[in-house]
Amino acid sequence: MPGQRIHVRVLNTSGLWFDPVTHRLGHNTRNPGASIDLIEDQAIANVRLTSYGVSKGVSFNGQYARGTLISPSASQSGDVLFQLAGCGHDGTTFCGFIGLPDVQMALVADATWTTSSHPSRIEEYTTPSGSTTRALARTTGSDGSQKFLGHIMIDNASAPPTNSVSIDGESNRTIWMERRTGTTNTGNNLTVQAGGAAATGSNKAGGNLLLSSGTSTGSGTSNVQVQAFPGTAGATSDNTVVTIATFNSTGLRVGDATAPTNPFEVDGKFIVSSSGVATTYNNVAKDSNHNGMPFVVASATKGMPL
Repeated sequence: MPGQRIHVRVLNTSGLWFDPVTHRLGHNTRNPGASIDLIEDQAIANVRLTSYGVSKGVSFNGQYARGTLISPSASQSGDVLFQLAGCGHDGTTFCGFIGLPDVQMALVADATWTTSSHPSRIEEYTTPSGSTTRALARTTGSDGSQKFLGHIMIDNASAPPTNSVSIDGESNRTIWMERRTGTTNTGNNLTVQAGGAAATGSNKAGGNLLLSSGTSTGSGTSNVQVQAFPGTAGATSDNTVVTIATFNSTGLRVGDATAPTNPFEVDGKFIVSSSGVATTYNNVAKDSNHNGMPFVVASATKGMPL
């Protein structure tokens, strides 16, 4: 009948219970602590949603507005529109209720909503070991950008990351830019840059760019190689990359991938230019006075004279 309510009550602690005062529904509890409070003992508490049909799907849909039911108003920046939250038990009590979880994913208004703009972001929270306070771990901004507040581990979810960005070391890895599409587009540049000094700092040095090969042990070594693609006139197929310089703890070798055994080595032609005049050293017999000189042309019989 209009104006009347139907109350569902179960007089024991199991089954469904509707609280007419708080208008909350409980399962296996007569004191529901949420709008719908499901409790299971020695069983998994779960909610199952099943849908049939073409492109229907299943969803949890959270809606939030300021104001009242009669007079809603626009969501503001920072308002939580929807959240998934988890709360553990420490042997004494649960961590808290919604809004104070141990782990949480929140869908948040990124600015004031209007009829033409619905900016939103995703915030992920975790609680670090040794702490009871959750911390923001990652944010996906309304522009799609990602912010990570901790270290990142790639390709190995079980290993803890050692640095800000760590990649699993159990196999070879490659970091690169994808190639351009189309048939006439040239490749784009990739810039790696160290941190700059404070914009308002006076005579402050910028950060150094450190490029290192892998850690070796004992008598083992490791190299840093610089590679480039040579051009082939008239060809449309991919060129083959070549190593143009090799660095190790001893020195630098220019021209191939051989590890240098001297501070500076050249495989092939070596040109020294001064005041616009170039002197070429190529296939020059080694001078007896060359012994001990740090610059050599990498050949058993060729050398750079004094």
